[in-house]
Amino acid sequence: MNIDFVSILLILGIGQCLFLMLIILVNQQSNKQANYLLGGLLFAFLWYQVEFFLLRHTLDARIPFIYSTRYGSWLIVGPLILLYTRAILIKGYRLRRRDAWHFLPFLVFTIILPILFNDIITNRATDYGMLTVFDTWNREPITAKHYLYAYIFLLQFLHALIYLWVAYRETKRLLNSAKSFHSNIPIQNLRSLQFLYAGLVLIILLCSGFVCYQFLTTMWRRTFDYFYVLPTLLLIFGIAYRTMRYPNSILLLQEEVKALKYAKSGLTPQAKKSLLKALEQQLAVEKIYHKADLRLADLAEELHISKHNLSQVINEQLHKNFFDLINGYRIQEAKQLIETQTESTLLEIAYQVGFNSKNSFNNAFKKNVGMTPSAFRKSLGVLSQSANR
Repeated sequence: MNIDFVSILLILGIGQCLFLMLIILVNQQSNKQANYLLGGLLFAFLWYQVEFFLLRHTLDARIPFIYSTRYGSWLIVGPLILLYTRAILIKGYRLRRRDAWHFLPFLVFTIILPILFNDIITNRATDYGMLTVFDTWNREPITAKHYLYAYIFLLQFLHALIYLWVAYRETKRLLNSAKSFHSNIPIQNLRSLQFLYAGLVLIILLCSGFVCYQFLTTMWRRTFDYFYVLPTLLLIFGIAYRTMRYPNSILLLQEEVKALKYAKSGLTPQAKKSLLKALEQQLAVEKIYHKADLRLADLAEELHISKHNLSQVINEQLHKNFFDLINGYRIQEAKQLIETQTESTLLEIAYQVGFNSKNSFNNAFKKNVGMTPSAFRKSLGVLSQSANR
């Protein structure tokens, strides 16, 4: 196996990806959700470089799963970019089950179908690329499924571009907010996101140019692939540079977003303290959290303030969101009742403190205490059969 200059560049890119993924994933001081998503994006780039290295040295031709991934790998890039953007812009962002739908095209077309159908990609496409199904010199029998994968190869770049546009629009809204609020908050940390968007758009444009060239001419060389493979390497090194130079940019950016969100609230520090005192009165003394369907608007009405101002006080002064605050008070009282009301069932206590279901009570209790209500009761030595129902 001859290692030429391009192969050396690919090896360096692979090594850089692995090193950067390790740095990101072991960093416990930054945003974990954003780190995991960026790590996933880097893994996609890593796999792309590995696959192309194996292709250059004809090492992947005997492993259908490996060479099939190059034809749909960009289906995962778009979703990762969008979710990564949201993890950066939204403090406390958590992936939800419905987010998995974003990855369905990648799972189906890149992993599941190639495993189920070994002949879904022609031999010539394996050696020379998916666009050879449109080649008039192709003498292999071409079926509908072969054309399907050729079009998937083309549409994956449009798919990624759409996701990039949505992510850019969400970032743009933040920039517009900064301008409309006349904020003096530095938002240079957005440049890392803008760098990532610009790099990916450039690569997609180069891929598009490569595809157009294939359709408009009959001339083809394997070295033409470098027009979009090598820029991917440059993007990897660019991400590494910005990550090393601005290691806490994600956390700083989230603080900027938070400040922009409340830039026009008009609340003075003294007003925030007064509102916080009134809020604690409602919760600790009036115990308004006993109301099972309590909403932010209800609590704001009791305090005679706007929902926006109440949300600001909770977020800035207590560093919590509304639901975590309310459930925290409910769980604190529930712990006291479990200890004192030994004959009450856990469900009765849950309803008493404001929960409207056993499941929500269990989830909140475990989140706040680290164990289920029944386990907590047992830890107190209360073993009454009726009490643990």
